[in-house]
Amino acid sequence: MKMFKKVFCPACQEKVKKDWNFCPYCGYPLNSLTNPIKEVKIIISKGEPKVEIIPQQENFLMVKARKPKKVIEPKTEIKNLGNKKIVEIELKGVRKNDIKVNELEHSIEIRAYSKGKLFFNVIPKKSNTSILNKYFDGKKLVLEIG
Repeated sequence: MKMFKKVFCPACQEKVKKDWNFCPYCGYPLNSLTNPIKEVKIIISKGEPKVEIIPQQENFLMVKARKPKKVIEPKTEIKNLGNKKIVEIELKGVRKNDIKVNELEHSIEIRAYSKGKLFFNVIPKKSNTSILNKYFDGKKLVLEIG
C-alpha cells in the first residue's frame, strides 16, 4: 500500500500539486528551480556586525493575492500546426484584466480569477519556443506558441 504525501505551499500552507512550479494561491515558487535565493541583510552598529538572512518569500507575500474558494483546471485544447502550437483555454465568466499568463522556460502558467474561483493550468513548452500571440475573446484565451 502506497502512502501519498500531501504537498503544501511553504508560504501560505495551502494544498498544492507536486508538479506545479508556483502556488496558485500566493504565487510562491514551489520547485527547486524557482525557489528563491535568500537575501542577506547586514546591519552595522557598534560592536560586532549582525547578519540577518531574510527569505525572499517575504517579498512575494507583499503582493496581495486573492484567495480563491475553489481551484479549477480549465478545459484546454492544444493544436499542432507545423512549428506552432495553438492553445485554447476555456475561461467562461472571466474578465480580461483577471487573467495572468506567466511564461517560464519549460512551461506557461495561466491563472484566471472569477467569483471566488481560480482557473489554473500549466502548459508544457520547449525551452526554445515562446508565446508569439495571445488574445481573449471573452470566453477563451488563445495562445500561439512557436
